[in-house]
Amino acid sequence: MLALRRREFADGYMTASRHIIIRRRFCGPPQSGNGGYTCGMLSAAAGTALEVRLIRPPPLDQPLEVREDPENPQVLLLRGDDLVATGKPKKAVELAVPEPPDYAEALA
Repeated sequence: MLALRRREFADGYMTASRHIIIRRRFCGPPQSGNGGYTCGMLSAAAGTALEVRLIRPPPLDQPLEVREDPENPQVLLLRGDDLVATGKPKKAVELAVPEPPDYAEALA
């Protein structure tokens, strides 16, 4: 669940002021959000690729605020005043995907 409000700054970094909720069905350990899902949600909320660092287990079924860090080019994921995760802008990796083998090559 996202409440969208975003702005672009002159340096190109996206700022985010919104909330996300990690629903119980996306748990990793029983009482916290799956790390990969949480990182993806934070990246989606920021509108850009992020390198995310989880600081503490993401709580389930609670609004988490996504806020731009005023001192660094990163976004913060907060539960009240508690820092849950940080995300720094990261260039997306572009991979050269090889052509798959044809049927005969796959059988060989």
